[in-house]
Amino acid sequence: FATGETGRVGSPKRREIGHGRLAKRALIPVLPSAEDFAYSIRVVSEITESNGSSSMASVCGGCLAMMDAGVPVKAHVAGVAMGLILDGNRFAVLTDILGDEDHLGDMDFKVAGTANGITALQMDIKVQGITKEIMQVALAQAKEGRLHILSNMQDAMGSVRTELSAHAPRMVSFKIHPDKIREVIGLHISEISNERVKEVKDYLAEGQIVRVKLLAADERGRLRLSLKAAMADEGGTIAPLAGASEVAEAAAEAAPASGETA
Repeated sequence: FATGETGRVGSPKRREIGHGRLAKRALIPVLPSAEDFAYSIRVVSEITESNGSSSMASVCGGCLAMMDAGVPVKAHVAGVAMGLILDGNRFAVLTDILGDEDHLGDMDFKVAGTANGITALQMDIKVQGITKEIMQVALAQAKEGRLHILSNMQDAMGSVRTELSAHAPRMVSFKIHPDKIREVIGLHISEISNERVKEVKDYLAEGQIVRVKLLAADERGRLRLSLKAAMADEGGTIAPLAGASEVAEAAAEAAPASGETA
């Protein structure tokens, strides 16, 4: 949304989708691999008012936001919008165009990238075409403007924040002293499976390592863990261990009948 725009409320409009895709394309080359950063990443850019390129502002802001959130991006990414005033054989290339320069000019050329190169381009022109000379001048000025913006971004945030938010999900392994187990509680039998579990050993073996989900922590800091919730998030369920039913049946057959004495 933007000040002065009273468009429909609901799904994103074509302009918003296009700007989002351009910003996404500009940022993807510097994102970490799934092996290096196992979190989902969502960047939301809301432009409350603009007199320039909101998509290039989204590239700069999105990059800084990810760095501030602890996403290990490979480099700063900045973007700048270039304009053009064409008069016969004469021309002037404008850097970081304003709204009027976009509206009255002959070109809107968006260039985004790092200090080492370009990651995304997008051009709108109102003329039949542009010459090689115009393109060369536009790219040269865009590089100069991009490097200037990158310098300011570097001053604002020189490196990725090394510590994650206290609210970010994380996996931690730790040992508990037997005397303190009751303080942690751990995995309750009711959170192992959606089915009724009579014996934990029917579903889990001693020493088995499983992934659980942290559901809540009470006022004393005790954790409520769930295996079935973690399995549901991964699209699966936990089944009884092989042979568990046979062991249970054998135990039932070996038990003395009601009223019998040994």
